Amino acid sequence: MATIQQVVELAERSCRTHGSQLTHKRRIVLCSLYRSSKALSAYELVDYCKTAYDEIIPAMSVYRILDFLQDMHLVHKLHMVNKFVVCSDILREPRRHCSVFYVCKVCHRIKEVSVDDSVLKQLDTTSKPNDFEVISPQVELECICSDCISNNQEERKVKPH
Repeated sequence: MATIQQVVELAERSCRTHGSQLTHKRRIVLCSLYRSSKALSAYELVDYCKTAYDEIIPAMSVYRILDFLQDMHLVHKLHMVNKFVVCSDILREPRRHCSVFYVCKVCHRIKEVSVDDSVLKQLDTTSKPNDFEVISPQVELECICSDCISNNQEERKVKPH
């Protein structure tokens, strides 16, 4: 797993390459997402930044920062739960790859898995005859994680029918 310093250095290089910079607030938001143990919404990030860094960043600014970090391919937006995560293999070059996100519908645990680019090619091939074009190499699957399955089975054992 990458260190926070490696993530910041990579983000700074990416920004310089694109003629931008990793401002203080962008760095705080990126580090907050990286340090969080779960996906966060923009409003959760506002709270996290205030608690962890004593930084007050307005929600509107957080949304703009998240858009920027997405453009830099450093974070992903999970549309299913309207939350954000740092790319799990952020140090991999290039960072444009096909990601599958397993999203637990019970606890909202997220697992990102990079899949072979042939998966994206297959999706693209099947979309064209149906008059669609794939614009995001990201797939989100609603699932139930093993912890929630185990908890549910334990609850069934305890509850009388």
